[in-house]
Amino acid sequence: MKIENKKDFGSAYFAAIEDGKEIGEANYFSSDDNHISITHVGVEPKYRGQGKAKELVMGVVDYCRDHDIKVTPLCSYARAVFARHPEIHDVLYKE
Repeated sequence: MKIENKKDFGSAYFAAIEDGKEIGEANYFSSDDNHISITHVGVEPKYRGQGKAKELVMGVVDYCRDHDIKVTPLCSYARAVFARHPEIHDVLYKE
């Protein structure tokens, strides 16, 4: 699965792409270039239960590491992934 950062007409999201098809997204907003807040994570129904949503969140984490961006997980799913995986707390935004 490939993760792409997309910004289109005022919306921003990371798209999960598999076999050339967008199968999920992690929506976010950003107040500056160094911080994003994840507001929603979802995958198409036929891909649920396969770990694709977690893979998407982890892809967002990788992107943020590469671009020195901190993350605030506002959506319940993203918060759960961060809670279960302390190894990704290096990108967690701390006030």
